[in-house]
Amino acid sequence: MDTLSQILNKRIIIWGIGHNGRKFADMASRLNINIAYFVDSFSGVNSICINEDTYPVYQPEIILDESFESVFVIVTPSREEGIIDLLEKWGLTAHVQYSTLTDNIMPFVYGALFKQECTLDMLEKPELFKQVEIETVNRCNNDCSFCPGNKKLDKRKLKIMDENLFEAILNELRNMEYMGSIGLIGTGEPFLDADIVSRIKKVKEYLPNSMQFLSTNGTMLTLSIYKEIIPYLDSLAINNYTSAVQLTNNLQEISDYNNMNLDLKSKVTLQTINKNEIRTTRGGYAPNKEHEAPRVGCYMPFQFLSIKSDGKVSLCCCDYLPQYQMGDLKTQSISDIWYGDKFKKLREILITKGRPNLKLCCNCDTYFVLRD
Repeated sequence: MDTLSQILNKRIIIWGIGHNGRKFADMASRLNINIAYFVDSFSGVNSICINEDTYPVYQPEIILDESFESVFVIVTPSREEGIIDLLEKWGLTAHVQYSTLTDNIMPFVYGALFKQECTLDMLEKPELFKQVEIETVNRCNNDCSFCPGNKKLDKRKLKIMDENLFEAILNELRNMEYMGSIGLIGTGEPFLDADIVSRIKKVKEYLPNSMQFLSTNGTMLTLSIYKEIIPYLDSLAINNYTSAVQLTNNLQEISDYNNMNLDLKSKVTLQTINKNEIRTTRGGYAPNKEHEAPRVGCYMPFQFLSIKSDGKVSLCCCDYLPQYQMGDLKTQSISDIWYGDKFKKLREILITKGRPNLKLCCNCDTYFVLRD
């Protein structure tokens, strides 16, 4: 019996209400898997809403009151070892079925959802992408061990996107009446682009109905810059990649400001991440993780458009060199590339054969999917 079959008739308890927990809940609900509730030690919330469904959030000790035969615990935080230790301390590991996202639960659920939602009849009339990432600069100033774009390893030639090209891309998206999400990010630190603030404002000018997001390591983000850009952003992730446990002084100042302006907390995530931890393989590029080959498809070429700083369109955000050049926006339109033969061929391979048949995807354990 595979892992997915084991959970279909169980009450699912999701441990962790962060990004991974919510992502798993979204996929599970689309597969009609029964989610009972979330548990989280540090959330401070009583419920969360996923796809218009509301789930209660409890302290983890509630699991002790469950009928062990009827539940399956999904452990979603990246720092899962401490949670498994706690289950062992409670004497539950011998009685309660559980799995971690980095174990084998995600490929089964993701694969089942992809098979359900991505079919061959989509190839002739694929939907428009739901998310666009525009890399305005292809450099980073940090040295995270999990990232191929870290400053010690990156061998790409420095490239900052030409302003005329940048405006042409925004203009085409506006003419397409694009209303999905858009972020000025790629394999690099956006604030290394000296024009990033004006470009953030320009995105809002051209695409006022789109959801603009940004992700930064925060090293160059001052409180004054933060105040200038935050009105133009719908979502901001500040990832303090460090080997220390505390926030840097500039990010502590921003955190204190947010604590005095609680309306910002709903759209700003500020977190410390160990820059030496093991994360995904990033299409086989990750320097500190062995490659894996999940035999499932991938939503990225169906939902996601990745534009590099030189105007080339890559297969996805993991294709940072890129290995697959889907087109060039200096000579082609977005529509011609998105609906063109290169994307069509790759989508067909992912539907019929999965990742093992593509030289980049065969090494990738990223499970990207956007909500409906």
